[in-house]
Amino acid sequence: MPHYYDLLPAQELEERGYPRFVSRMSVSEKKRAIKQVLAIKEHIVASGVPRKQDGNLVFATWNLKEFGQAKKHPEFYCYIAEIMFAFDLVVIQEVRRSIRELQILSNMLGDSWTYVINDVTEGNAGNGERSAILYDTKRVDFSGFSGELVVADGHQIKRTPHITGFITGWKHFSIINVHLDPGNSSTNAAERKGELKRIMNTLEPKVGIGGLGFENIILTGDFNFYPQVDDASVAMLKNDYGFEQVENLSDVDTTLAMNTHTYDRMFIRRDEFFEIAKDKDGNENGRVVEFRTLFESNLITYKAKAKADYESRNPTKTLDDNAYPNYFWVHWLSRQISDHYPIWLEINTDSAVRYLENKLDAL
Repeated sequence: MPHYYDLLPAQELEERGYPRFVSRMSVSEKKRAIKQVLAIKEHIVASGVPRKQDGNLVFATWNLKEFGQAKKHPEFYCYIAEIMFAFDLVVIQEVRRSIRELQILSNMLGDSWTYVINDVTEGNAGNGERSAILYDTKRVDFSGFSGELVVADGHQIKRTPHITGFITGWKHFSIINVHLDPGNSSTNAAERKGELKRIMNTLEPKVGIGGLGFENIILTGDFNFYPQVDDASVAMLKNDYGFEQVENLSDVDTTLAMNTHTYDRMFIRRDEFFEIAKDKDGNENGRVVEFRTLFESNLITYKAKAKADYESRNPTKTLDDNAYPNYFWVHWLSRQISDHYPIWLEINTDSAVRYLENKLDAL
C-alpha cells in the first residue's frame, strides 16, 4: 500500500513523526479520500488488473495531463498513487519542467519506488514536456541504459522519444516512450507516420547491439492515433519494422471524455521467450483502467472546489451551472487526475521451462 501518511489523524501523524507529502487536508477531506481509495482498490480488481506475483510484471503507460504544472487538490495524489500501485512500472507522458508532482508520487508509492526521466524538449513544438518512468525496484531493475533517440537525418521529433532499458527476472527489455503530434487531419496523421518512421530508422542500426534490451522493445505512450486515420502507421510498424500491437489494446477508449479514441498504445517487437500473459479467454492480458465511473457521483461533491478553481483561472468570468458538468469532466477532473486512462499489460517473467525445452530439442 502507498504511504498515506497525509490521511492519518493529525495527532498520530505528529506523534509518529511521519512526513507530509501534500498540503494539509481537513478531516472531511481525509474521510472522503479514504473512502475513495477503498473504492479504487475494488475497481482495480474489477478492471481485471492481475495481482503482482513471482513470475509476472504488470506494465502500464499513462499520459498525466500537464503533470507538474496542473494544480491538484491534495487528495488526488492519493488516487493517482493508488492506481499506479497496481502496476510494477508506469511509463508517463506530459511531465512538465517541474518534477515536484513526480517526486510526491514517488515518495507516496514507497521507498522501493524510483524514476527515470529525460530532459525537457525545448521550443514551442516540445510544449515544455519530458517523459518519465516510475517503477518498483523490488519488481524490476533499471539496466543502466537510458537516452534520447536523436534523429540522424531529417528534423527532430517534436517531443524527443526516450529509450530506457530494464531487467525483470532474466528478461531484458527496452521501452521507447513517445508522445506524437496531435490532430485528426490527414496532415497530422502524415506527420505522426513520419515521426514514427524517423524513430524506427534511428533505432534500426542499434538493434544488433547485445545486452541493451534491444531484443525486446516496447514502443508505448500517447500516439494520438485516430480510428482509420492512422491505420497506415499501425500497418507500417508491423509490416516494415516488426512491431506488433497488443490486440486487446488496439480498440479501447483511453479518454476521460469518452470520445472512443485509442490515443494510448503499446507495440512490441520481441524474441520468442518474451511472453505476454494470457487471460482466461486465451487473449493477451492487457486492458484499460477507466476511472470516470469512480467520480460520477461526485459532481456535486466537488462543485465548490471546481467553480473556485475556474474563477481563479478566469477572474472576470463566472461558471454557469449548466456549463459545470462539461467543465468538470473535460477540464477540472482531467487536471486533477488526467484526461487519459492508463493502459496495462501483463508480462511473464519466467520462461525457463520453454527455454530449456527449446535447448533440449536443439541438442
